[in-house]
Amino acid sequence: AAPTYAAAFSTRSLASMVYAMVPALLMNLYITGLNQVTDVEIDKINKPDLPIAAGDLSVKTAIVTILVALFASLGMGFAHPMFGTQGLNVALWMSGILGTLYSLEPFRLKRFPFFAAFCIVAVRGAVINAGFFAMQDRHGIAGDCHFERSKLLASKNGS
Repeated sequence: AAPTYAAAFSTRSLASMVYAMVPALLMNLYITGLNQVTDVEIDKINKPDLPIAAGDLSVKTAIVTILVALFASLGMGFAHPMFGTQGLNVALWMSGILGTLYSLEPFRLKRFPFFAAFCIVAVRGAVINAGFFAMQDRHGIAGDCHFERSKLLASKNGS
């Protein structure tokens, strides 16, 4: 949350958001692509319209694509002296690690409901939000996130 509307749409804030968004989307491409590469036979039955399952994309091309996306994502996290913050890097690395553990043997955590749910909730619910907040906070864009006890109690009581 930015302190003001003007701060939220300042050049610096928008540049920071775009710089976080591009490597995040590349990491998402890696994670979802890896999942598709490891599930081709299952996807032929359950999701036959996906590119690999449909035969529109070869497994070899998919592997090259996801590896390029992975290295580009992590590289962008380190490359920029201002926007390549620790928060962004933690979000990218943790997302990549959990996404890999989710799909690849010998772990393939997606086989176990608790661990599958943990991976998804951890990345989407905690890692990404905390990492991107830390990135914005590093630039003074995140705003004032101190909560007043009276406001918390008021919302809890329905006031």
